Amino acid sequence: MNDTPNKAGLKRELSFSPSDISPSQIQVGKSAKTIPDSPSPNSSLQVAEMSQPTNISAQGETVLQLSEVVLSVINNPQFVQAIVPMVLEKVLLDIKPMVEQMVSDKIQPFIEAIEQNKQALTSQNTIINDQQNTINKLQTKVTDLGKSVEEQEQYSRRTSLRFNNIKIPTNGNGRIIKPINTDFLVLQICNEQLGLDINLKDLSRTHPIGKVKNGKKSVIVRFLSYRTRQLVFSNKKKLKNNEDKLFISENLTKYRYGLMKHLNVLRFTEKIHSFWTHDGKIIAKETPESDCIVISCNQDIRDLGGDVESNPGPANTVDISDQSISIFHCNIRSLRNKLDYISNVIEEFDIIFFSETHLAPFITNEKIALPEFETPIRKDRNSDGGGVIMYYKSNIKIKRRLDLEHDSLEIMWFELKKKIARDIDEHYLSI
Repeated sequence: MNDTPNKAGLKRELSFSPSDISPSQIQVGKSAKTIPDSPSPNSSLQVAEMSQPTNISAQGETVLQLSEVVLSVINNPQFVQAIVPMVLEKVLLDIKPMVEQMVSDKIQPFIEAIEQNKQALTSQNTIINDQQNTINKLQTKVTDLGKSVEEQEQYSRRTSLRFNNIKIPTNGNGRIIKPINTDFLVLQICNEQLGLDINLKDLSRTHPIGKVKNGKKSVIVRFLSYRTRQLVFSNKKKLKNNEDKLFISENLTKYRYGLMKHLNVLRFTEKIHSFWTHDGKIIAKETPESDCIVISCNQDIRDLGGDVESNPGPANTVDISDQSISIFHCNIRSLRNKLDYISNVIEEFDIIFFSETHLAPFITNEKIALPEFETPIRKDRNSDGGGVIMYYKSNIKIKRRLDLEHDSLEIMWFELKKKIARDIDEHYLSI
C-alpha cells in the first residue's frame, strides 16, 4: 500500500497558522506528529486508532466551552429579565385554559347553589315584606280599635262621678261598719255640703272602690241622668278646703288616670300652668294666656314636657304584692306652694322624695306635714333655693345614715330594712 498520499494529506490538514488553530486542533496536531514516518504493516491501523480519540477530545472541549457560555448567559440579569416574561407568558397561555376549566368545574356547582339560594331569599323577602305590611296594617287597626274601645269605655262613664276621701262610719272599736251604705253617704254630701236637692231616685248605683286609708274610701256614683251628674260636678268647688279633704272628680278610665298623673308631675315642675277634665277629656294649659290643649296620649305629654317623660312606676299595680315598696321622686321647686296638689299623686306611694324644696329654717315640719306620712326628714340650704326632703309612711322602717353624708352636699342617705318572709333585705336610698 502506498501511504505517502495519506501522510501528505494529514500534514496539509495541520499546516494552519497558529492564529487559526484552536486548542483542540493543537492537541490533534500533537497527536498527529507522533505518527512514525516509515510505513509499517500496522500503520493504517495506528492512524485509525489515534485519530478516533483525538476527535472525542475535541468534541469534549467544545461542549465544555458551550456549557460555560450557557451558564454565563443564564447568570446574566439582563438575559433573565428578558427571557422570564416570555417564558411566563408562554406558560400562562398553555396552562390558563386548563386552570380556568378546572376552576369552572369545581366552582360552577357552588355558583348554581348560590343563585338558587339568592332566588329563594328574594322570594322569602317578598313574602316577609308582604307579611310585614299586613302586620303594620293590623297594628294600625288594633291601635284604632284600642282608641275606639277606650273612647267607648269613657263614654259609658259619662253619668258617673268619683267621690274621694269619704269618711267611712266605724264602731266603738274603730272597725268599719259593714255593709257600707254608700247611697246615704253620697246623698249626705250632695245635700248638706253641696246644698243640692238630690234623692235616691236620682242615683242609679253607688259602690266603694279601692282600699280604706285612714278611715276614708272612694265611692263611684252613677246618676240616672247626665244633667244630675253635671249639676253635682259643677258644684264641686264648694268642697274646697274642707277638713276631710273630700273632693269630687270625673270617673275616668285607667289610661286617662295615668295621663293625669303625668300632668301632675309637669305641674309640679312648672312645665305647665294647669290641667283639668271636662266630660272625660283632659285639657291642659302651658301658661295662663296660652290656648287649651287636649291631652289624649303620652306623646302629647312628652311634647308639653320637652321630650322629658316622667317615671311613674309600673302601669299596673294590681298584681304587685303588698310587701312591695313604691317610691316617688320629683324636683318640686318650692314645696310649700304645692302642698295642695301633692295629695292626688302621692297617696299610692310609700316613700316620697322632693328636691329643691326652697324651705327656710322658720318653716316648721307641722306646716309641711302630709296626711298618712310620718314627720318628714329634711336638709335645707342656708340660703334661698335648694333643699331636699323625704316623707315615709309608718310601716316603713328607715334609718338615716349621717355617716355617709357631707355638709357641703345637698344629699341624704337612708338605710331601708324590709322584711320579706324570713329574710331581711337592706337597701340604701339617697337623695
